[in-house]
Amino acid sequence: MPTATSPKSLRCPFFLKFYRPLNPNSGYLDDFGTGYSSLSYLRGLPLDGLKIDRSFVNDLEHTEGGLAGAIVGMARQLGLETVAEGVETTLQLERLNKLGCERLQGFLFAHPMPAGEVEAMLRELGMGETPLE
Repeated sequence: MPTATSPKSLRCPFFLKFYRPLNPNSGYLDDFGTGYSSLSYLRGLPLDGLKIDRSFVNDLEHTEGGLAGAIVGMARQLGLETVAEGVETTLQLERLNKLGCERLQGFLFAHPMPAGEVEAMLRELGMGETPLE
């Protein structure tokens, strides 16, 4: 999923406005809460959601919600989806589901694989024809 990883660039809002009609749900602010991501960017970018950094997902091994819960709550208030990256344990999965995180990604679900294997896995899961081109 393409992400807006460098909102510091003046080209980012233009790119997202151009690209979104071609690829819906493409405007996610990656690694939210770390690096260059700032609350002020939430006002100026046409975003679909926030990607919760794996460091906050890892914290769920030791706390019920913490910063991941705060990000999910803020995204909900702003009408944005959340994607948690780096989900590796069932405890993280359960806590993220309880928090209301809409999308999850990480080694708990699958490791990196060639496109052909992804298509086969999706068919096996009953997700129909999903060409990856």
